[in-house]
Amino acid sequence: MDHATGHRPEAESGVSRQRPATLAERILASANKITPSERKLADIALAAEETVALSTAADLAKMASVSDATVSRLALKLGYSGYPEMQQAAKESLLRRLNDRTMDRLDRSFGIWTATADMLRHIEGLDIQSIRGLSDRILPVFEHLIEQLGRARRVYCIGVRSSGPPAQYLAFALNFIREGVTALTGRLDSDFDHMLDVCDQDLVIVFTTARYTRYSTSLAEIAARKGASLFVVTDSLACPSTAFTNNVIIVQSHYVGVVPSLAPFFTLIHMIVGVAGQKLDRQKVLRRLKDLEEVYKANDMYSVVGVTPEQRLRKESEALGEE
Repeated sequence: MDHATGHRPEAESGVSRQRPATLAERILASANKITPSERKLADIALAAEETVALSTAADLAKMASVSDATVSRLALKLGYSGYPEMQQAAKESLLRRLNDRTMDRLDRSFGIWTATADMLRHIEGLDIQSIRGLSDRILPVFEHLIEQLGRARRVYCIGVRSSGPPAQYLAFALNFIREGVTALTGRLDSDFDHMLDVCDQDLVIVFTTARYTRYSTSLAEIAARKGASLFVVTDSLACPSTAFTNNVIIVQSHYVGVVPSLAPFFTLIHMIVGVAGQKLDRQKVLRRLKDLEEVYKANDMYSVVGVTPEQRLRKESEALGEE
């Protein structure tokens, strides 16, 4: 290893050639070389890998509104012998992602990166690519979701394991602008109890990424059976929960090591809460925010900038004396 650069002799730009580059990695590496027409195809491939895995070259060209020849040119530019090899690579990557164990992902990552800066740029690039174009891809379903947020009696945000943080944070954020929001994040002693009360006036949002848990699938099935408005936020149409609804939002998440990136999921949450805050009844939202501020003030929840610990203790002592 060259300790000055962090590179091993067999590595180039910090990347070992121990495994073939994935389709996503090839697209990112060629981002500055592809044409605008090819970019349309690349965006589809990065947004939903199964689209390439399950589509013919003609179908893919039609989706992107480009010629069949453009599909072939992109495959060649990415280093494949043609579209069939590119499609096979997408199939292999998709199957691996859907069935991977955490230990498998970690094992594959060992020895690939030799320079920290290169690994940081790679991860940053994957997250940026995951987020780019998200608003255009999800718009019709997204608008329907915002409508349901305004109509629903109650909102349930469901997610377990790595999908738990997005569900928890969406529930936390929505509670600022509307009432009746509950997060169900894997408590066997209560989540299914909550689902007993779900009805056709409720909205259920399920976050679930590969490997898909039976727990989330079961809750999604219950919500659908009870007639709730069900939305599934996932990373692939192969997700079992998508069988219960047409309201599916695909958010492409990438793995580097042991866990999936949640960056695109939190971007989506920011979009949901930002738009809902503008679309819901303005007076109700402002009244709720005002009431929350009163609760915070009454419970001295936040530190006041510029107040020393001594001044805070004195204030608390005075308050106790008054009681």
